[in-house]
Amino acid sequence: MRTRFELFLLLLAAAAMALTGCVSSKDPTTGRTFDDRTVKTQVEQALKDEPVYKFTYVRVSTHHGVVQLSGWANSEEQKARAAELARQLDGVYEVVNKITLKPTSTGYPAYPPRADARNAAVEEESARVEVLEDGK
Repeated sequence: MRTRFELFLLLLAAAAMALTGCVSSKDPTTGRTFDDRTVKTQVEQALKDEPVYKFTYVRVSTHHGVVQLSGWANSEEQKARAAELARQLDGVYEVVNKITLKPTSTGYPAYPPRADARNAAVEEESARVEVLEDGK
């Protein structure tokens, strides 16, 4: 009888230890936090080392390998280049690009779109013009 009771207690203790290992936490593990810090540092360094554009006003944050870029850029090309640099790095699973173009005193972006894009917009707008004859 005593052996069964000891066996029962042993099984109960083993079950309790196994179930406590299944508790999840919403806090990031030390390894994941370290990886996110490493990825953030690598993205910041890649932006700093970029020879063409300066990314002075771009902030980087990471969470579980997802990199979020925010701040200001002078052009669409600069904004796209920041995301491209981040995507090229190991440990980056996704890039969320929330960089905004810097406004100017006119309210328009500092650098207008390329000429071919402007010409296409003008052609599209002129195609919508209707000519009225005889006041009709």
